[in-house]
Amino acid sequence: MSATKINEGKLDLNPQMKRQMTQRDEWVQILDESGREVFRYNTPNGIPHVFSPSELVLYKQHVEQVGTDIHTWYQTVNGKEYTWILGRKNPYALLQQIKRQTRSKDGYIFIPPRLLSEVRQRGGWIQILDHQGKEIYQYARPQDAKKRYSLGEFARISQRGSSFRFLTGELQGQHVTWVYHPAEVESGEERTESINRLFFFCAVLSAVGIFALFAYRFGKRLGEPLLFMMDWLRNLSNGVYRMPSRQSDVKFPHSGKSKKTFALYQEVIQALEQLTDRLKEVEEKRKQLEQSREEWLAGVTHDLKTPLSAIKGYADLYMSPGYQWSEQEMEDYLQLVVRKTEYIQQLIDDMSLTFRIKNHALPLQLTACDMKEMIRLTAAEVISESCVENPLIRLDLPADTTVMYPIDAKWFKRALVNLLMNAWIHNPPDTEITIQLEIEKPSIQHDYPALRIVIADNGKGMDEKTLASLFDRYYRGTDTDGPPNGTGLGMAIAKQLIELHHGNISVSSKLHHGTTITIRLPARNK
Repeated sequence: MSATKINEGKLDLNPQMKRQMTQRDEWVQILDESGREVFRYNTPNGIPHVFSPSELVLYKQHVEQVGTDIHTWYQTVNGKEYTWILGRKNPYALLQQIKRQTRSKDGYIFIPPRLLSEVRQRGGWIQILDHQGKEIYQYARPQDAKKRYSLGEFARISQRGSSFRFLTGELQGQHVTWVYHPAEVESGEERTESINRLFFFCAVLSAVGIFALFAYRFGKRLGEPLLFMMDWLRNLSNGVYRMPSRQSDVKFPHSGKSKKTFALYQEVIQALEQLTDRLKEVEEKRKQLEQSREEWLAGVTHDLKTPLSAIKGYADLYMSPGYQWSEQEMEDYLQLVVRKTEYIQQLIDDMSLTFRIKNHALPLQLTACDMKEMIRLTAAEVISESCVENPLIRLDLPADTTVMYPIDAKWFKRALVNLLMNAWIHNPPDTEITIQLEIEKPSIQHDYPALRIVIADNGKGMDEKTLASLFDRYYRGTDTDGPPNGTGLGMAIAKQLIELHHGNISVSSKLHHGTTITIRLPARNK
């Protein structure tokens, strides 16, 4: 319709459209409100000059009989309604010729070049499908077209009103389908849709232009917060964990509210503040850890040097020819050397164990153990090895039941020993220690229930700093009024061993009110 020109009541097509219609072997006819022809181009002689509404509808429905495909649309121009009729040769005539002259030999399908040339001139394309709907031949098929059709797909696209045409028959004893796809003709609805898309594109383009103008107008004002945040991020990357010096640019000094320029980025600025605080906290913890590690290394060096110096001194004294040793002195000095050697061995073993656990080089041999009996034996062993006179320990275990759980008895026992020894080393001699075993939430879905082991004492407790660093590998919590005991690795090893059993350990303590350590083991299956 857009290619139609109306000048002083006379209708005509622009030259480009006429050339295209001639090349496609198409024709057009324009009718007025009464159905009379007011314009025709390339129209065959057999086409009527006057149509009633019913005649036009029947004419469209019987395209196979008239040998022409008909497409119609209408529009009101200058108060008058016109109907456009676009006709093209019915592709069935060409498709029938293709079917009759198709040959197949040795698996190859041949169609005369003149028929293929006519298909190309009409702007269409063809396919030959086997009985399963799979393409076995094609000519001029678009790359995005289907190569196989299901039963439902073929029925849908070949329904009445589609330009899709097909014929069936036999080819070398095989049932096949010849399909002709003519060039698409843009209907009035499609043209309207194209116009709508063009309008939408223009609207989007206009919006982009307005936005670009707005961005140019306010670019500097909106870019100021971005530059500020970039400076902030640059400070963070350089290890400066604070807001840039232009802090007054962001907030009002009295109210603390964000200025209008930065209000749009308020959530981002809050996130940056949280990130800055978090990084600052991490950096402080890193420095504390580094300091603790240096102190621990200094302590370990001292602890190694002290027994080695004693051993070396006694050895030098023993080698001195000017001194005669009594048997009692020999026994006392040898016992002292043995204790110093055992301490060095313990320190080396603890260091080796913590690094094996850290590097996942300590596989567990899990077996179902009686947890009540294991706790009893561990408590008895700790009491026998304790340097405390008359140690006070109380067991609170489930009665009349056996509590089985899969553990590596050697390493789980080691964790409990470390926890108990820590309680005795860092508390007064009259401290009472309670070991409690509880079954948490028995479940029929698991072979072994969840367990909770609580080790509580009524000792002197811990301050917040000691509590926060209790399980650090480089922290040594010793009395300031007594000699250091242990290697500083016992609690870290205990925590690592509990976690190797998929458990977790927590501690609560208050200065002068004792300490409670809780071990939780999850429910498990065999």
